[in-house]
Amino acid sequence: MDVWVARAELIGCAMADQAVTVPGRDVHPALRTIKLMPGQENSDRCELVCEVEHMGDASFDVRKEIWALASDCIERVAARLSVAMWEPLQVRLKDVALRNPRTSGISQSLTYAPESGQIIRPPARVATDALSGQIEGSVLRALVWTRKALADEHPYDKFLGLVIACTIIATHHFRDGAPVRETECPRCGAKRVLKPSEREYLASMCIALGEDPNLAGQIWPLRSALVHGGVGHQAKTRFEVRDLVSRVEHLLQKAVERVTGGKLSFPSVPRGELQFIDYQVEGGSHRGP
Repeated sequence: MDVWVARAELIGCAMADQAVTVPGRDVHPALRTIKLMPGQENSDRCELVCEVEHMGDASFDVRKEIWALASDCIERVAARLSVAMWEPLQVRLKDVALRNPRTSGISQSLTYAPESGQIIRPPARVATDALSGQIEGSVLRALVWTRKALADEHPYDKFLGLVIACTIIATHHFRDGAPVRETECPRCGAKRVLKPSEREYLASMCIALGEDPNLAGQIWPLRSALVHGGVGHQAKTRFEVRDLVSRVEHLLQKAVERVTGGKLSFPSVPRGELQFIDYQVEGGSHRGP
C-alpha cells in the first residue's frame, strides 16, 4: 500500500495558530492523517496536509485516480471545516506526492499551477473538532454544497447552493412527516403510491425543526424560478433572495446539528430582516439596501 501526501491551501477564513494533526479515518476511509498548519504568507489561510493511502502502483492511469482520490479527501475536510465555522473556504490542491516508505521522503510528485484568488473575509479560528466522528454520505454531500454556497458571493448561486444542501438532508432524513398519497387508475383500477415532492420533504423538515412550514412555500417557487430561468436580475428579486438566505442558513444549521447528532454545531447566527437606509441621489432620495 502506497502513502501519498496531498498538500493544499484553505483560503478565506481559515487561521491555524499552530500545527495540529488529527486522525483522518472519520472523514474518508483512505485518509490516514490530517495536518493543519499556519499559512506562510497570510493569516487568512492555512496549509492542509493529508496522508492518503492507495493500493496499487503509480502508473499514469493510476495517478489520475490518486489525484481524484486526494481531491475528494481534501474536499471533505474543507467541507467539514467550512460548515463548522459557517464561513467560506476556498481550496487549492497544490500537489500530491508519493512518500518513500524507507526514507519517508518524496519519490514522485503530481503538481499543477494554482490560480490566484482574492481574500475578502477576515480570518476565523479553524474548528478542528469538526473532523472527529463519522458523517453519513448524504449529509457529507450536503456539507460539500454548503461550503460551495458559503464561498459564493453571488446571492442567487449562494441561495441555490443552500437550498440544494437543505433538500439533500430533507429527502434523506426527514421523510416521516411528508404526505404519501395513493391514486387509482381510472381505466384499470390499479392503485399507485405517489411519493412526496422535494418541496414537501422540505416542509416536513421545517416542521420537525420547529420552523415555519410556510418557509418551504417561499423557498421553492424562487428556487424553481432561478433554476429554470424564470426571473431576471430585478432589484425586487435580489432583495427577496437576500432576505431568504439568512433564513435558509438558519434552517440548514439546525438540520445539520440534528442529523449529525451534534457532531457539528454552530453559534447562533442572527436572522436579521432586510434593512433599508435612505441615501441621496441626483433628482431626489432613494431607499435601498
